[in-house]
Amino acid sequence: MPEDARSAQMSPKPLASGAARLRERKRKAGLLGSKSGWLILAILVIFGAGVVMSGGGRNFLHFLYGPVAIIVVIFMIVEYIVLKGRDRSRIYRLELEQTRERRRHDVEFLQSVEEQLRQIEEALGAVGADQTVDAPSAASPPESDAVNQAKSRLTALRKLVGRRL
Repeated sequence: MPEDARSAQMSPKPLASGAARLRERKRKAGLLGSKSGWLILAILVIFGAGVVMSGGGRNFLHFLYGPVAIIVVIFMIVEYIVLKGRDRSRIYRLELEQTRERRRHDVEFLQSVEEQLRQIEEALGAVGADQTVDAPSAASPPESDAVNQAKSRLTALRKLVGRRL
């Protein structure tokens, strides 16, 4: 047996993505292989038993559309609306907390950038001062020009960061 064929047999099957695994599980499960399928079947059996035990459809419909059943349905609708509102307000509260946390991290980051810009500007100022003291002004104009250009870029960047704070 060649080496490639043996390694192909021994290598494990690559893992499928989460969506592919769910599709495969649904294909294997079928309608009654899942919990919801059994639940739907149980509801249908209970409904059929209720119709048979009530002496046919007339009595069952009387109980189904009676005043007590209508009150129960109204309470269920109100409960659904209240629970849905609580869930939504909880989600809004969580999103607001996440937004505040992100904003706090952004402000901290921008403050650290501002501090680093200040340190770089001080270092460039020291380099520019050393060049003017050590060398005559006509001796190295390209270097001092580069330092001035870097300082102007730092000033522009500082203004941009200041607007974000």
